[in-house]
Amino acid sequence: MKIKSNLIEAFVMLLKEQRSAEIEAGKIKTKNQKNKTPVNPFDSSLSNIYNDDNHELLSRFVQGVVDLSVNELTVHYLGSTKAKLQEPYEELSKIIMQQTK
Repeated sequence: MKIKSNLIEAFVMLLKEQRSAEIEAGKIKTKNQKNKTPVNPFDSSLSNIYNDDNHELLSRFVQGVVDLSVNELTVHYLGSTKAKLQEPYEELSKIIMQQTK
């Protein structure tokens, strides 16, 4: 609980950074497609989108939060739309939805 806000803040910052990188990469790809220029996946301007470390970190963080939010009753509903996960996943979900708007 002492570091929860710091962890969520760091997650949101990394998520914003990753989204920005993907948007920029999408702009470059679109520009290259309009100019009929082949896309080079090793282009330094596209390297951020292919950063496996960021994807892995974001994925592992969300998995950890889900693990912390499951109890012996909700574990049976994980594959269902009826799954009601509690703190801290509920808080993280709200933050992600607000940031996505």
